[in-house]
Amino acid sequence: MSVIQKAQLNIHYILTLVFAFLLPIYPNFSSLTSAFLLLNWLIGLFFGIQNFREINKRTFLLSAGFFGIYLLGLSWSHNVASGLRELETKLTFLLFPLIFLTVQLSADKIRDVFRTFIRGCAFAIVFLLFLSLWQLFETRYRIAHGEVLDDFGINFFMKDRLSRFVHPSYLAMYFLFAVWLMYKERIFITAKRWGRIAVYTLLVTGILLTVSKAGVLGLTLIGSLIMYELMVVRKKWKLGVGIIAIVLIMFATLFVSVPQFSERFLAAISTVTHKGNSNEPKESTASRIQVWKVSAELIAKNPLHGTGTGSAKDELCKLYEKYGMQAPLEIRMNSHNQYLETTVTLGVFGLLWLLAMLFLPMIDSFRRGNSLYWGFILIIILNIFVESMFEAQSGVLFFTFFNVLSSVYFSKKEKL
Repeated sequence: MSVIQKAQLNIHYILTLVFAFLLPIYPNFSSLTSAFLLLNWLIGLFFGIQNFREINKRTFLLSAGFFGIYLLGLSWSHNVASGLRELETKLTFLLFPLIFLTVQLSADKIRDVFRTFIRGCAFAIVFLLFLSLWQLFETRYRIAHGEVLDDFGINFFMKDRLSRFVHPSYLAMYFLFAVWLMYKERIFITAKRWGRIAVYTLLVTGILLTVSKAGVLGLTLIGSLIMYELMVVRKKWKLGVGIIAIVLIMFATLFVSVPQFSERFLAAISTVTHKGNSNEPKESTASRIQVWKVSAELIAKNPLHGTGTGSAKDELCKLYEKYGMQAPLEIRMNSHNQYLETTVTLGVFGLLWLLAMLFLPMIDSFRRGNSLYWGFILIIILNIFVESMFEAQSGVLFFTFFNVLSSVYFSKKEKL
């Protein structure tokens, strides 16, 4: 291997580390890093650092094919400009399999990437808590000096007042995957026991503070899997009971002492059990249910080919206006469910491709004992049920990056 090839491989590795660290802090910076990854890959074409023979065909075809059907959907779109923007958002479905499957990192280096992502998550929650604390003190200082401002108190540390740079549900998803990585692969950012406990605590606290219902549900699901293995398989009952007690105390404390936290979950329960007003636009669960119904109606009108790439929001907004749904209309709300979103856009074939992209690798990894990968897919399956995650850069980058890296990591481990 020439000096230039070694240099490019090192640059590829460093850029991958930078991407992983920045993703939970500020995804837009990771997006910029992906452009440098692509540039380095293109330069590498002239020096032969890519190995197309080792490419995992299924991973590549499922991911790149998902982008391909959206590209095809542009041909029957009524809003090509919007469709092109949508394709730009989804571009890493094509690029990351090319980049990371043809220039494969070793298992040890991928572990370093995972560790760097955990560091980024830990840094993100500490930094965000500091910013919230600063805003709390600054607001109270300015109020004390005569300015008329809202003092949100503890709510400065909640939801989007905490998660300033990424959607709270996505931040909770990042933290949840970091917890899964730490537990399943024993990847830690410190060798000290108290340090590992502190990181776990920070990440779980971050998930709760985002006040993300999907985040709490995911924590419950993933936490249950961890507790089952810890208490039933490994027989560490005392440790398991202690962890459950701490998490429940944290949740109960927030539920009792923070109105925004408790009201959000009580309103969701009320909506789901039909005890609340499902037409109340301020309640996110009620709003989602309204939008899901409209999306289902739109799918019934275009079951085979959908509305076309870029036209989904336009068609949804027509129905919002028809039914007097002012709040979703004002913000041009998407389906808030990726399964529905893809079906609205591309019809039943698009939905089948999405399901194949998720469930085929998950089933295979479950059969082969790759708990890291199927746990990651499980987190995605859950989150895209309540978010159109692949319509946002922060969601697409997270999935495409770790989907490819996790598959490469497992293939490398199998060969060891």
